[in-house]
Amino acid sequence: DAAPTLAVVIKNTGVQTINLSSNRISCEGAVVLARVLEGDAQLTSLKLEDNRVGVRGIQALSQALLVNTSLSFLSIKQNQIGDYGSTSVASMLRLNQGLTDLNLVANDIRDAGIRELCAGLAENFTLRNLRLLNNDNMGPASKKLLVTMQQTSVSKKLRIYF
Repeated sequence: DAAPTLAVVIKNTGVQTINLSSNRISCEGAVVLARVLEGDAQLTSLKLEDNRVGVRGIQALSQALLVNTSLSFLSIKQNQIGDYGSTSVASMLRLNQGLTDLNLVANDIRDAGIRELCAGLAENFTLRNLRLLNNDNMGPASKKLLVTMQQTSVSKKLRIYF
């Protein structure tokens, strides 16, 4: 897991965009990156697609995004976060005021996770794009809820792709 080394690079170089997709970042690596996010005011875009972040990793990242307002784009596509991980993301969405784009494609998010995300979105004023494609176990009720959420979002500018 190269995340600890990359965390030092991120912290010391002031980089604004980083793509760590397909780098075998584990939950432990995500925890290290979360610590960097808690203190970093320059990173605006983070791609962690196709890694192994899992529930514990997304919990740490979500916790970091409660205090980080500079990150506007986060992609955690294909990281096996499931419904438990979506609950952490939903809690973060209630309070985060920086994130505008969130990619949760192909994370095995089911109906319970969708309900949690919608509850978090109801209190979020900054998110503009939420990608939920290829969460294939989403039922018709969840899809209807997402459509309703998009139509009634507080800002009316939220786009949900599912």
